[in-house]
Amino acid sequence: MTIAIKVNPNAYAIGPSLHEAAFEKEFEWWRINHYGDRQRPRDKAEIAEVMSEALSDLYGNDKDSAAFDQALFAWYCSKDNMEATKALHGLLDKHIRAAVRKEWNREQQKAA
Repeated sequence: MTIAIKVNPNAYAIGPSLHEAAFEKEFEWWRINHYGDRQRPRDKAEIAEVMSEALSDLYGNDKDSAAFDQALFAWYCSKDNMEATKALHGLLDKHIRAAVRKEWNREQQKAA
């Protein structure tokens, strides 16, 4: 995966809580920019990579997969079902963050 995330070479040296804060800042930057640029070919490709990995991991987790399928069906049947919408968002957020974090961690280790 080739996720374009800015690398802070000092992230590991600053401790776990600051490392987490650094990731959250970079993730928000990544999410906002890719949402805004989601029609550009390069960004489309990167989003596709992240979503593919995230959904693969989600469906590889039996508990999350079952919860996602139930929420997706409830949302399909009633798009204004806020419980289903929140469940879908939560599960997707969990797995998208994990996919982006994997690449971010690899980039942090390369920079160290």
